[in-house]
Amino acid sequence: MTRIAFFIGLLTCFLLGNTLIAQRGKTIRGMILNEQDQPLSSCLVYLTADTLAAPLFFANTNASGKFSFSLDSLQKVWLQVRYLGYEPQKLALEKTDTAFIRLRMQPQQFDIKEVVIKDQKPPIVVHSDTVRYDLKYFRDSTEYNIEDVIKKLPGVQIDESGNIKVNGKDIIKVMIEGDDVFGHQYTLGTKNIRANMIDEVEVIDHYQGNAVLRDINQSKEMVMNLKVSKRLKIAPGGSLDVGMGAGSEWKYSLQSNLFSLASKNKILWLTNIGNTGNQFNTGELKAIYSDPESVDYRLTRPSITSFLNPVGIDNPGGVPNLFVDNSQNAFSTMRSVFTLKKNWKLQVNGTFGGKNDNQATAQQQQYLYDANTYFLKTARKNHISNLYYQGETTLNHTSKNANRSFFVYAQFQLSNDQSTQGIAQTLQNQLKDYRSFNQIQQAEFSIAGLYTQKMGKHSVGQVQFNVFQLKDTETLQSQNTAYPKYWNLDSSRTQLIQKLEAPYREGNFFLRYIFAKGSFSGEIETQNTFSRAQFLPHTQLLTTLDAATGFPINLGNSIVNRYLFQQVLKMSQNLNKRDQLNFRAVLGKQQIETHQPDTLARIPLLRVNANLEHKFADGGNAVFGYNYSVRSNTVQNFLTSAYLPDPYTLILLAPRFRTEGGQNLIFQYGRRNYTKFHSHYFRIQARFNENVWHENAFFAQSLQVVLPYFTSGNNSFGLAGNFDQFFPKQKLTLRFGGNVTSAKSFYGINNENTPILLKTVNFNIDLVHSFWRQFKLDFSNRFVLSQNTIATPGSLKNNLFSWKTDVSLLWRSKSWFAALVLNRTYFTNKGQNPVNLLTTTCRLRKQINFKNSKQANLMLNIYNLQNTRNFSSLQRSDYFLYLSTVEAIPAFFVLSLDIPL
Repeated sequence: MTRIAFFIGLLTCFLLGNTLIAQRGKTIRGMILNEQDQPLSSCLVYLTADTLAAPLFFANTNASGKFSFSLDSLQKVWLQVRYLGYEPQKLALEKTDTAFIRLRMQPQQFDIKEVVIKDQKPPIVVHSDTVRYDLKYFRDSTEYNIEDVIKKLPGVQIDESGNIKVNGKDIIKVMIEGDDVFGHQYTLGTKNIRANMIDEVEVIDHYQGNAVLRDINQSKEMVMNLKVSKRLKIAPGGSLDVGMGAGSEWKYSLQSNLFSLASKNKILWLTNIGNTGNQFNTGELKAIYSDPESVDYRLTRPSITSFLNPVGIDNPGGVPNLFVDNSQNAFSTMRSVFTLKKNWKLQVNGTFGGKNDNQATAQQQQYLYDANTYFLKTARKNHISNLYYQGETTLNHTSKNANRSFFVYAQFQLSNDQSTQGIAQTLQNQLKDYRSFNQIQQAEFSIAGLYTQKMGKHSVGQVQFNVFQLKDTETLQSQNTAYPKYWNLDSSRTQLIQKLEAPYREGNFFLRYIFAKGSFSGEIETQNTFSRAQFLPHTQLLTTLDAATGFPINLGNSIVNRYLFQQVLKMSQNLNKRDQLNFRAVLGKQQIETHQPDTLARIPLLRVNANLEHKFADGGNAVFGYNYSVRSNTVQNFLTSAYLPDPYTLILLAPRFRTEGGQNLIFQYGRRNYTKFHSHYFRIQARFNENVWHENAFFAQSLQVVLPYFTSGNNSFGLAGNFDQFFPKQKLTLRFGGNVTSAKSFYGINNENTPILLKTVNFNIDLVHSFWRQFKLDFSNRFVLSQNTIATPGSLKNNLFSWKTDVSLLWRSKSWFAALVLNRTYFTNKGQNPVNLLTTTCRLRKQINFKNSKQANLMLNIYNLQNTRNFSSLQRSDYFLYLSTVEAIPAFFVLSLDIPL
């Protein structure tokens, strides 16, 4: 209760303080009159930062000649009025000005011989819930794709996986000209569309894609809309980028962006092939999912993970991928949207991905603070061959009167991942050599439908279904001389052949009723889910791989049936114009039945979410929330597989019938002020009394055995924030932010419930400045400091510090562009030598102009990793210390030609 009282007191102080500030916010109202004191309608009224600046806010007077603006009174702006046939009016507004203004327009006293209209758009324009960024103010020649430009926009943050946040809020979709062509796999577009093809970026808050719900259900979702270049809207076009280069091997790249964006039909074809490290690969094709409780029919697809972990590229420390990944990648996707008659839309998408690579990696793993207990060193030579296919189609219909809508969605996906490994393992100073072959084949199919019908002026009903099926086959062949010791067999049986079949099926059915009237809205939902997961392992040990029969090891087949029933209640009440109270409760039960051993368990399910949202007059928004949950797990979490992911790890069967859960408090405040071009937010979150499943590891001979481990009483506290400021006159962008985390958790170490304390501090600062028209500087720093303490006698501590710096210098002169990009990464860890990495990239671009006004670009890129060919990074875990090593790519260059089509 003391924690709750503390946060309530903090919230009260904050709301009262900001309410006093908000009261000083001002709404400017006024009336425009002609020379006879009669109202003038349709006058253009706008605000500017100074007399010559472009408009920040604009409006037209109504039939009574009135207008209204809301702005921060602590700033000075200019009110300007224009009307054909009258002299333009300008008025400086100070914080002491009256709240109602009357302006009398005077007729022009001369003949207009010529009118010249200059279109000067500001970098950022806000209109209602939409913020529009003009990319010409933020783009330069250092960008490779549109993601590189988006991350420069004020208030926008992008993590290493490509997930986008705006002022701390998740972007759930990235659309093209208003159409959702990527779904929740939006990195397909942001990582592949060329930067110079997009002119504007729109951020739309409270986006509601279902027209039937727009007047009933206020959405909390935020989306991003990309506005393509005008030349691509007129006729089919795009670009083709072809590159060749050399280093220790030949380098090549091909990237094409083809667009056909007619008013009714849209077709996009994106292709990215090469081995320069800039390619989009199959590991990035996983969908990006936000809130799992969303009613979007594409979000209810289960998250499936492989039991046999595919071998990938180990890229420690976040060094740019092109310095460590020389794999041959092939990626191509076609996205199409067709507008049919009678408000029907058809979307058809297809994606192909391939990856082929040879890579040398190594890892050193030791028990924290005592290498004599356990020390493992592994060197691998990997060959990877992965293929990925996906096809999906969506058909949706909305009636002309927006009273009903219907969606049908279908998807299939095929993947085949293969890896061959040569492994040299040193365990407790004993050297052993292994070879293994891994293969993962997955085929999945899903179909979903959502029907929405207005049931009255204030209510809507929905029916939704989802069917999902997965066929997973995984094969492992390996050689390990320690197998006889573990399985208690004779020493000749050193060859393992194991195959796992894991079919999985799931079906969901939803009924939903949504009601809204006045300041109140509510939603009732009934959900039924049934799933069936099977684990069918076949394991045998042989003397040699070509032996006729082997010694079978019966791990047993496992079947898990899960039935979930839950009721969801949502309510939202506007207390006044600025305060909204939201409440959500989920009550249900799940029944889990396993067939080995034959066990039946009934587990309750409960979630409670409540938050209070306050909107300040100055544009700020604050949310205080409380969450309590007894969470249900998916089938994959109830049962891990009896399988050997690599030659020395065994995951045992372990049903999980205890539920996870806990409580947390959240407070978040954010504000975007586009008259002063800055935004900021901060977030406080406290989790307490959480029950969590972990993976507990212990050692038997050369095997690391992993078992699920349940802990309770976990607590954590986190504080995060970010600030962005853009100065258009100085062409300067300043941003900084960070987070602080403190957690106390319990883990199973040597089969004991041991408390571990974790403290982490992250801080980043970014400065972008343009000097005149020729030079531009981009300087960013990322600091991470973490301390891990095992609360045992002596309080053993492990410290990790990393510092990553990026510096970009850009020079322009007429049609020539040159850039130098430096990346420095520094690691240090307790008891280890520091790691210091430096990468350099040089870029030279020549712009070629054609007679048809199109521009081509001839580019030379030179990449280099200094210090060493093999580099390492230090990584902290809960009770292990890792030292990862990957072979770096020697210096190379790529000469490419970018041609508009």
